[in-house]
Amino acid sequence: MTFGQSKLYRSEDYGKNFKDITNLINNTFIRTEFGMAIGPENSGKVVLTAEVSGGSRGGRIFRSSDFAKNFVQTDLPFHPLTQMMYSPQNSDCLLALSTENGLWVSKNFGGKWEEIHKAVCLAKWGSDNTIFFTTYANGSCKADLGALELWRTSDLGKSFKTIGVKIYSFGLGGRFLFASVMADKDTTRRIHVSTDQGDTWSMAQLPSVGQEQFYSILAANDDMVFMHVDEPGDTGFGTIFTSDDRGIVYSKSLDRHLYTTTGGETDFTNVTSLRGVYITSVLSEDNSIQTMITFDQGGRWTHLRKPENSECDATAKNKNE
Repeated sequence: MTFGQSKLYRSEDYGKNFKDITNLINNTFIRTEFGMAIGPENSGKVVLTAEVSGGSRGGRIFRSSDFAKNFVQTDLPFHPLTQMMYSPQNSDCLLALSTENGLWVSKNFGGKWEEIHKAVCLAKWGSDNTIFFTTYANGSCKADLGALELWRTSDLGKSFKTIGVKIYSFGLGGRFLFASVMADKDTTRRIHVSTDQGDTWSMAQLPSVGQEQFYSILAANDDMVFMHVDEPGDTGFGTIFTSDDRGIVYSKSLDRHLYTTTGGETDFTNVTSLRGVYITSVLSEDNSIQTMITFDQGGRWTHLRKPENSECDATAKNKNE
């Protein structure tokens, strides 16, 4: 691990001018992999995670509630493994995982922290300050992958309910809760979906995947989901499926969708200013990459061609696309 000094800048005119505010965080080196944890909507909250020496008992964060005009330094009782996560409903409530797989919650914007569960692999905020997380019973997250349990707490850790078993992973999108669940008879996985925060589940009508494949929620709202299903083998592409309003029935939307690895790179973009418009890339048979666009929520995709009288990069295989 290397240590050094990083610079922190702030702009009040949408990036036209920047002011060096590194002195507000005591010239501390900030962990770039955690980035800036920006509060939801217009809360003005910012959390920066600092580098600390190897012998320290816990991590350190800098907190601001006034759009980074001032920061408060706070030493943590744990070393964070992930970026601080804000509750969508209450930006004073923060969630973090520790390097020892502890699940920590703060109710006062990071001032004080409480460990509410151990042996946690993945945690996410749901609606109404609900927290979902996977936990292992035996060895570790990696050893128990596919045998994890999915838990829920609706009171910030006072009580818990087990809502899923044989879990590989889970995700949230819109009003949908998804779980990748191991099959009973083999090593394949299927997607199960819930619209009541895990009280009841239905199996999604999506292809099963093997050990080397993955599912990925590309976009979701309360009415539909875009789901990527990886192809077998190291192809670098998969298929996009779109759901009905229950998240159960799916239709094939786009073949050869470019997506290299789970958590890797994908160009899938929701054009939020235009309802129903999405842009992404496909890997053609000749291994060239082409940009596709849909105007009807994935019902039909067309090539997004270059503007007239413009030149493509010299490396482009097709100069018209």
